[in-house]
Amino acid sequence: MKCPSCHVGILQNDTIDNLFPCKTCDHCQGHWLLLKDYMYWKNHSDKKPIIEDTDISAIETKNALICPLSGTLMIKYRISNEVENRIDYSRHCSAIWLDHGEWQLIKKLDLAYQLNDIFTTNWQKKVKDNASSQLSDKCYIERFGEEDYKKIKEIRDWLVNHPQSNNLFNYLNAINFSNRNK
Repeated sequence: MKCPSCHVGILQNDTIDNLFPCKTCDHCQGHWLLLKDYMYWKNHSDKKPIIEDTDISAIETKNALICPLSGTLMIKYRISNEVENRIDYSRHCSAIWLDHGEWQLIKKLDLAYQLNDIFTTNWQKKVKDNASSQLSDKCYIERFGEEDYKKIKEIRDWLVNHPQSNNLFNYLNAINFSNRNK
């Protein structure tokens, strides 16, 4: 089977960390694995993935990949907000493409036992919501400054959780801020 990523290498039988079978490209070192093999390891093995204490440089294939088995387009799924890498998944074959270094990245992010969750709607919604929240925080920090934003967030959290939050909010709303500098 030809590599779906580099289109140069051939996928050779291998294992990921001696945990579950995969096929590894002899050129780009990416991994093709079946979700069922990963799930079998996850649910039946007591072997744990070893997390190396090294810097990880995971490659990210930017282009869409074609599943080498079905010939259909693979879908890219965001791993988390912490990294830009996306994992390619073939729905037709229930197979995963991990670019070189992505398994190490997944282990480093403590997601080795959640790889299958990444392909769920709930996971992707959480990633999207976190990205939106981070962008919102960034905008408010630019507008208010970091110290003031931190303080107003503390006040907001206190207000939201206060038993009389509606009354307190109405009181703040009733303040005539236009006369405050007189």
